Amino acid sequence: MLYTINNVLEPIAFEELASEPEKRVVQNCKNLLMTRRGEVPYDRMRGLNAELEALPIAEAQERILKDVDIALAWEPRAHAVMANCRYSASGGLLIECVIDVEV
Repeated sequence: MLYTINNVLEPIAFEELASEPEKRVVQNCKNLLMTRRGEVPYDRMRGLNAELEALPIAEAQERILKDVDIALAWEPRAHAVMANCRYSASGGLLIECVIDVEV
């Protein structure tokens, strides 16, 4: 099943995660998308490459799907189908991607 996720901080609905395995996978992917590479002690390769935020938007757009795919490698029940990025009004990189979840 296809889901659209982004890297915008939102509250986690723990009730849904306990009863719906697909929602748990989607939340795991969202967490991975929001994690920057190097943030996790003893697992410095987990997360998204932070260098993307310093690139011009055209270059970031070219690399985003590959980098999202690498970041989601820690969740084997999902893979990225499509990814886009743009700069938000605050200047941060807003990432939106479509993931295919297989539970």
